[in-house]
Amino acid sequence: MRRREHPSIYGQMGRCCSPCLGDLDPNAYRRQLDAALALFEAPGDPAARILGHLDRELTDASADRRYERAAALLRRRGRLEALLGRLSGMLRAVHAQPRLVLAPHPSKPRFDALWILGGTVADWALLEQVENVAARTAAVLERPAGREVGTDEVDEVRITSAWVAEHEPAALALDPPPSADRLDAFIAAATAP
Repeated sequence: MRRREHPSIYGQMGRCCSPCLGDLDPNAYRRQLDAALALFEAPGDPAARILGHLDRELTDASADRRYERAAALLRRRGRLEALLGRLSGMLRAVHAQPRLVLAPHPSKPRFDALWILGGTVADWALLEQVENVAARTAAVLERPAGREVGTDEVDEVRITSAWVAEHEPAALALDPPPSADRLDAFIAAATAP
């Protein structure tokens, strides 16, 4: 992110935490990011959660007699509902999607298996050394999702997401957990010469 010498107009209005100034605590920023992405990460319909969040804000604004804010939220809700209707089934926090990534080695004919959960590498192994990919995948998916997020995890999410986006390795979504046959078919297709 390009550093700025002064906050943007949104930062001046208190509508942005201004990470571009370079003085923001990465953990505080990560907590704000996690709160925003929580609407997409939880099971169920993200669109319903987003609209529910707006409905609660609208109710609070009306109860506080902030009718102009309530009217603006009502207009926003109408536009957002139309947009979410067109995006039905496509909303998801991509960084948080659990997946198995097969990364080819840059010079050797082998693959690294990376199990990514919550944007971080939860497990790693040389693919040829994994005896039972289905059992290893099930073990990784059983790990608890919640944990304290520190600066290292923020960096790891950024690095992992950037690497996957740049290299576009073969990846298999693990939500819902795939069958052993589906895992084997994915590995066979991804590692075929």
